[in-house]
Amino acid sequence: MLQKFLVSRRTAVALALVASGSVLLPMAAQAQAPSKSALNLAMVAEPPTLDIQSTPADLVCIIMQHVYEPLFTFDAKAALVPMLAEAMPKISADGKLYTITLRKGVMLHSGRELNADDVVASLKRWMDVSPRGKSVAVQVADMTAKGPLTVEITLKNAYAPLLSQLAMASGMAAIMAKESLAQPLREYVGTGPYKFKERKPDQYVLLTRFDGYVARKEAASGYGG
Repeated sequence: MLQKFLVSRRTAVALALVASGSVLLPMAAQAQAPSKSALNLAMVAEPPTLDIQSTPADLVCIIMQHVYEPLFTFDAKAALVPMLAEAMPKISADGKLYTITLRKGVMLHSGRELNADDVVASLKRWMDVSPRGKSVAVQVADMTAKGPLTVEITLKNAYAPLLSQLAMASGMAAIMAKESLAQPLREYVGTGPYKFKERKPDQYVLLTRFDGYVARKEAASGYGG
């Protein structure tokens, strides 16, 4: 399962280099001839939703992982690496307190800088709507923003799978602009290399290149970099 999405993430890096700046993802029956203004990728079916937090469906992940990013992810060797986090978290000796520092200068598709309040609000929503998030929620005692770029997660007991759960691509713990959060989602505002433009049910999903995207300095590897 992981290998499938590692390939997809490498595709996302390639898509970010497309000069046209847009990606049209039509459903298979509606696939159109390629044009010079968009990269046209046929999908196998209609996605049940575009809310990547709420479903483990592969198709939703394949589309929306271009729009959203998690705090941590997996590299080509399936090792955990930071994505929106500046580095791997500081963990207290008892394994209960995780201190996560965010990368400075990461831009949301709305044009403002990502901050710790967005992260806390996004993770709280994920813990409400995602089956994986709900399994994490029962382990969490508290989660707070400590300044603009620091998040603290306090666990009830040491919980080794936490970072892996936050890094999984399907049912992603996607970080979203806090003002876009709703149930159901009506706006899709993330930090990824592409931003959501339009969805025509049973026809296509249109993503456009986000010129404000801030990539990590490391070389691309799996989902990382």
